Amino acid sequence: MVKRTALRRVTPLRPKPHKDPVTPEMWFYVIARDGGCIGPRMGMERACFGRLELDHLYNGGIGKRGPSTARNLSTLCGQHHYTKTVEARRWRPVINAYLSRLEDESPW
Repeated sequence: MVKRTALRRVTPLRPKPHKDPVTPEMWFYVIARDGGCIGPRMGMERACFGRLELDHLYNGGIGKRGPSTARNLSTLCGQHHYTKTVEARRWRPVINAYLSRLEDESPW
């Protein structure tokens, strides 16, 4: 005979707010600076697809975002964001060099 137990309602955990959120001013600055997805300018093969996303170039550990500074943020479409994440060793240095060139012009 199988013993039946009562099901308990489980409340999903809410993520804690990020300690260093992307401010609206920073969001608009990075979008205007990059002028859309930077993937094609970096030499990524595939065509742009998906909505634009702000991507943290370097993170703060597994599952954690890095600092939300202009130097660490770039604009990528969903396709190129995925490509950068999967092939991080290849694309991070390329995007890092691009952001380094822009750093001198940054007011942030």
